[in-house]
Amino acid sequence: MNKNSKIHNRTLKASSSLDRDELHFREELLTHCVEEFLEKGFGLDPHLEQALDGYRAGRYDMPALQREIMRPYLH
Repeated sequence: MNKNSKIHNRTLKASSSLDRDELHFREELLTHCVEEFLEKGFGLDPHLEQALDGYRAGRYDMPALQREIMRPYLH
């Protein structure tokens, strides 16, 4: 799947502030979540992709990721 290749390539560029185990955990989690999301017929808009990239790169922890994903819908 092309989308997964794109996700994997972004992981390689992720912040070095996260240890290898955390990067692996985040990548596995996001890969699983994105696959489920796509299987259910939903798409990935630019805002969602940016939020997931922020989590993957260590800019967000899980609660911050959840807030960021919901932000456009709260206004």
